[in-house]
Amino acid sequence: GRCLIANRQVAAALHTTPGAMLGKMREQFMPEETASAHFANDQVVARSEQPVTFEEITEDEGGVQIYSSMKFPLYDADGRLVAVGGLSSNITAQRAAETAQQHSERQIGMMAQKCVEIQEQERANLSRELHDEIGQMMTVLKLSLTQANRKAFADPASAVEAINYSMKIADEVIGSMRNIARRLRPPQLDDLGLMASLRWHVDRLAAQSVPTILLHENIGNARFEPNLELACFRVVQEAISNALRHAQAEFICVVLVRLHGQLELSVLDDGNGF
Repeated sequence: GRCLIANRQVAAALHTTPGAMLGKMREQFMPEETASAHFANDQVVARSEQPVTFEEITEDEGGVQIYSSMKFPLYDADGRLVAVGGLSSNITAQRAAETAQQHSERQIGMMAQKCVEIQEQERANLSRELHDEIGQMMTVLKLSLTQANRKAFADPASAVEAINYSMKIADEVIGSMRNIARRLRPPQLDDLGLMASLRWHVDRLAAQSVPTILLHENIGNARFEPNLELACFRVVQEAISNALRHAQAEFICVVLVRLHGQLELSVLDDGNGF
């Protein structure tokens, strides 16, 4: 079909003028593929003789433009269908915002799932450490105290030695419990913030002679929502752990930057994958 009437807005969207559009086929002012799609929509309206709303696409130097077009049948004085009219609104920005929101929601969902996985792994690690490490030390402590009790009168010197050994074991138990508590939620996270906690974690690993771990950030001492700080810490903690245990990485880089109002976190390594 030919264009019978057009206003300035639709002509401007197609980079032409209303006068230049009159009497012309669509293919003369838009790509043939686009024109065919628009014509197919017109046919739907003509067959149904009912208003129908479509999403229609055009392209210009700015890229793809998306329009919400409500098309309707037009009749002459005798009630015969003579044309299809339309009112269009550019919804490109709206669709872009919706796409960005969906992407953000997917990212949040993935992070939430990762946090759950990290929590479950941390619980498993905690259970294993309590059973293997703390449990064994407590068993040794009990045996040492039992020995001291038995020798308290018969062999006081041996009893004192057993008590001193028991105190040493008790100190080790206290130290292990403190380490577990710090790993569960580092006090720095509440007191000093995310970056201080990450530096503490990296320094603690460096003291164990692990491969090189670098921190690259631009947030300084900025504070964020407590749940966000904890989630970021847990993701870094688990990512480094996986890189060390499974990928045999020799170099790890943690990147935490704030760009355009968003916090972006990535952990890179030279490992062999897992």
